[in-house]
Amino acid sequence: MKTSVLSTLLLGSLWLTAGATARDLITLESQYLGDGVFEYTVLLPEDRYFKKCQVQQLHFSSFAEVTEFPASPDNWSVLVYTSSVEWRHDAAIVEELPYRVTIRMRSGLPSYRRARATAIMEFQFHPWVQSSDVWSVNIVGYVNLTFLAPCSPEEADGTAPIYVDHVAGWPELEVESIVLSNGRPVGLRFSAGSMLPVEIEASEDLRSWKTIGAATGTTGVTTWMSPTPLDAYGRFYRVVVRRST
Repeated sequence: MKTSVLSTLLLGSLWLTAGATARDLITLESQYLGDGVFEYTVLLPEDRYFKKCQVQQLHFSSFAEVTEFPASPDNWSVLVYTSSVEWRHDAAIVEELPYRVTIRMRSGLPSYRRARATAIMEFQFHPWVQSSDVWSVNIVGYVNLTFLAPCSPEEADGTAPIYVDHVAGWPELEVESIVLSNGRPVGLRFSAGSMLPVEIEASEDLRSWKTIGAATGTTGVTTWMSPTPLDAYGRFYRVVVRRST
């Protein structure tokens, strides 16, 4: 089976990385444009693990006195309740990542405050992420986000007219540190997505790499220990996620 490196991070005798960061799974930007008009932009960025997505529903709580919808995106419909608004995406359409949609709504209330929005989402993995014995995987779930909601002047909380909230996704693959025993390297601590299979490789010259172990990522930081001190394999080490091609 031919393989190609998807993502690697090196760790050498003089190079130690800091804490791992995560890509955003979803971002919601709220902006008050004046005259009762609120603009909301939902972004699902390009993702290393997910191929497609769909925000099936976007529920804005505490959105009252709706007067009109200056911008209604294609393939979306809206339901207006007594004190909330719900947008629904066409169920037949699953979007390629990255995906961005912008919605505008006007309220008769002159001020704004922070409130909660709920996004119900569907994701499809890239085929390479799936286990060899799994034919297909489809994920659904929900996240809560903060948005700017219209309100009366006495309810305003002083939030700036542009507010961005986000939910982090899978962490970036990153080596946190070398594990030492009696001054010799015997393992690696790394961050990766939960249940993500990785290979550990070593090199003496940063050109030729040899697989010296394998591990499966866990939530947070994973510790992999070698039965043999790592300096027997080389001075530089990396964690690799591979995919079939």
